[in-house]
Order: sequence, then C-alpha cells, then structure tokens
Amino acid sequence: MIILALKTDQNISWLFLYDKNKMIDNYQWLSEHRLALELNQKIKNFLNKNKKKLIDLDGLVVYRGPGSFTGLRIGISLMNAISYGLNIPIVGTSSINNDSWINEGINRLLGQDNDKIVHPIYDQPIKITQPRK
Repeated sequence: MIILALKTDQNISWLFLYDKNKMIDNYQWLSEHRLALELNQKIKNFLNKNKKKLIDLDGLVVYRGPGSFTGLRIGISLMNAISYGLNIPIVGTSSINNDSWINEGINRLLGQDNDKIVHPIYDQPIKITQPRK
C-alpha cells in the first residue's frame, strides 16, 4: 500500500511517502506564503523522484491541525481533491507528538478507515469580517 502524507500547519511543509509502515522518502521545504503556488508541483516532483505517480497511491494521510489557517486549508483541500479524484481513502490526524500523526494515519488506512473528507483544526477561532452596512 503506497501512502502519501502531507503536513502544512507551519511555514515548513512536509511530504512523506510510505509503503505500508516503511518510509520510502520524505521532503521538507520552506513554504511560507507560496504554498498555494508550489504544492502541486512539489507533490509531482516528490513522486517523480520516487518513480511514482498519483495513480500509484493507495491512500492519503494529512495532518489536520492545529495550525495555520491558510496552510492547513490549502494542504487539506488539495489532499481531499486528490482523494476524491482518484477514489482513494484519506484520513486526517492531529497528534502533536512528532511523527505519531503519520503512524496513526497509516494504521487507520491499513485498518480500512476512510474519512472521505478531512476537516482542519485551526489553532485559533476563525475571524470573519462583519459585512459593511
């Protein structure tokens, strides 16, 4: 089972590629305010480097927070879209202990869990601007 995992809750983003419980590769980069522009290409390059394509993926794990509103929204939205488009399972996890979020997600996928849609957990309440009169 080939699993792609993504964490975009901070200025540094992470991609991980697993074959069941064994990590194949990982990649981190300083994403800051360029995540929406770069994420698609980063995933494509990461998979190409490992001689994989999106269609080779059997499941997705995404870190759901807490963390940055924009980073989580972009990363989770893209992973939800990939899951839907390829009809593969996705799970969201939120463990704050280093890489335990990945292990939790992989175990859930191996147990045939599927969140179908992952919702983020933000570190602060969402601030919505009141409409002008």
